[in-house]
Formats: sequence, C-alpha cells, structure tokens
Amino acid sequence: MIDPRVTWAGIRQHPLARQHPWRAVWNVLSWQLRSRLLAEVHVAFADRTVLKASRAMTGLTGNVYFGLHEYESMSFALHLLSADDLFVDVGANAGSYTVLAAGVRAAKALAIEPDSAALAALRNNVDANGLGPRVEICSDLIGDQVGQRAFSTGLDTINHVLSETELKAGAAHVLRSCTTLDRALGGRAPTLIKIDVEGEEVSALRGAVQTLAQSSLLALIVECSADSQPDVRAILHAHGFEPARYRPDQRQLERLPSPLDGNTLYVRWHCDLQHRLTHAPAVRIHPLSCLV
Repeated sequence: MIDPRVTWAGIRQHPLARQHPWRAVWNVLSWQLRSRLLAEVHVAFADRTVLKASRAMTGLTGNVYFGLHEYESMSFALHLLSADDLFVDVGANAGSYTVLAAGVRAAKALAIEPDSAALAALRNNVDANGLGPRVEICSDLIGDQVGQRAFSTGLDTINHVLSETELKAGAAHVLRSCTTLDRALGGRAPTLIKIDVEGEEVSALRGAVQTLAQSSLLALIVECSADSQPDVRAILHAHGFEPARYRPDQRQLERLPSPLDGNTLYVRWHCDLQHRLTHAPAVRIHPLSCLV
C-alpha cells in the first residue's frame, strides 16, 4: 500500500505535479485501482504515445503519477531532439525516455537494457507505439571493455553490475555480455546520450572516447553517485562538456558550478543548443493534461 503522506509530499515536491496537484492525486488513485484489476495498464503519455505498465514497474509509475517523472531532464530531451537525430538510452529500463525521443520527436534511438524483465517491458513499449523502425534495442551491458560481467537480478530499476564483495556474498546474478558504447554505436553520431547504469557510469564513459569526441553530441544526461561525480566530470570536461541545469518553463539553460545529486546535465555551450531548446514545439503531457 502507498503511504498517503509520502505520496502527497512527492506531489508537492515535483516541479510539474505541484502545479496540478489534484490531477496528480487522481492519477495515483486511478493507478492503484487499475493496476490491481488489470495485469497491464495502457496510459496515455506524451502527445500520441502510450506507456504499457504494471504494478511491478516502479520505473514507469512516476510518469503515470507526475506526467514526466524526471521533469527537467525529460523536458530537455523533448526540447532538444528533432527528427532523425540519434538518441542513445544507456540503461533504458522500460523505455520512457526512448518513447519520448522516438515517439514524440521522431528521433532515431539506440536503447540499451541488460535486465531481462526491463528489456521485455522496453520491447513492449516500443511495439505499443509502433517505433520498431526507429529504435534499435541492445541487451548488452555497457562498460570500458568487451567480455562478460555478473549482473544482479530481481532489483527492478536498481539492477547493477556486481562487485567482488557482492559476488562472494552470494548475490543473485546472471552473466551478461559487456561491450563499449563506441562498439555499440559503430561510428554513428548521437545528439544526446542518457546514462543510468547504477554506479557504472565512469566505466561507460571510459568506453565512449570516440563517441564523446563526435561534434554532433550536444549533451549527456548522467545519473551519478557521489563517489563517481569527480571522475564523470573530469572525463566530460576533457571533451568540452560542462554541468548545467535546464529550466523547462523558461526554455533556458543555467551553468552550474558543480554537478547536481542524481541526474546531471552536461552540455557543450553553443548557439545551436539554445536555438533548439527555444524553438521546439510544446508537447502535451497527458497524465497532467498540460504542455511542456
């Protein structure tokens, strides 16, 4: 069962949901009922896209409740990308970013997800939106070397590459093929990369030297742990990327002196970036019946 106080606090803290609090409350109540009655719920998402979700998918329910779970970074992706750009979703989970990129903005996408349950949900959402021609799906782990790694199971959005300590403790896992982002892309030039790999972000970036050097790459959205932030910033700074924050309601980027906790946006500052953000058409977010 949900805790009403925690849920209300989440609504009040979310930048988009707090503007439409009673709509968000309705979304929560509706989801709790429908997800108990139906094995799979179809939720109108952004513009003409849908999400297919079930109670076990914690990575999608934030979008069901709040419209855009990660409001600033999801809005940035929507406002930056355009048709035929290439978006790379490393740690795609059930595919909410991929659906926004390919389904709303008609970008091409490489969606990478090694967890078998999340991979099935990702394929389901790609198929539900008819995105097969624009989305390539890869089930490899992304790191700084090619081989095999032990990957946790049963942890939903926080499945991760296991440490030696976790392996010795008998953590449940499967072996997954590992490749580098450079090899996965094969020389293709992305516009935006999102990385959410539960502590392996430094390894993922070290395997993306050629990709980070591509002039087409305007920005990255990287989820960082506190321990990895200095290394992530150093790697990206060497390629001309600096931390920033996006204000979706103003369509403006702000320079940051240091990375944020959680998702941090790293950008190359030049005129094309701000022009894209300023002139992108608004998108209807159906769970809150609003535009971003």
